[in-house]
Amino acid sequence: MKKTCGFTLIEFLITMSVVGIVAAIAVPSFVEQLKKMEAQSVNNILQTFLVNAKQDAMIYQNILTICAADANRVCVARNGEFLLSFIDKNGNHRFDDGVDALREFTAVPNRYGKIRLSVGLNRIYVDFKPQNGNPIGHMGHIKYCPNDLETQNMFKVTFSKTGMIKTKKHSEDATGC
Repeated sequence: MKKTCGFTLIEFLITMSVVGIVAAIAVPSFVEQLKKMEAQSVNNILQTFLVNAKQDAMIYQNILTICAADANRVCVARNGEFLLSFIDKNGNHRFDDGVDALREFTAVPNRYGKIRLSVGLNRIYVDFKPQNGNPIGHMGHIKYCPNDLETQNMFKVTFSKTGMIKTKKHSEDATGC
């Protein structure tokens, strides 16, 4: 008498059905967790980037310009994929490769959302003073806008003329995404 090992076709189909049901229940929760983790990561990146920009302005004793940028290092008001900081040697508030001194070019996770820089007078850049690292003459914020516009992951990182950097959730202060 021969002994057989393994699963029957019925056992295999039942097991796969159970696995499919569990996966169908778990995937939406997993995606929501990924969205939340990306928002937290972007917040940390923005906070660190702004602190570094303030410090670089004071260290290099030069006006430091920051902006949200696309992959070509062009400052953009919406849908920024990168954060760019540079010493603007020709004063045009745009990064010119070979002319300006690049200080930082940081990728921002953007699978589930985008960043937008909003500064007074419709500027798409912020200059930081070399004396104290504070923004020159204006305040503003960088907001994170999820693609699905879910408000629990929306926030903005604000900076004041005095150099204070603070994260405000959508529930505290509407982001306007």
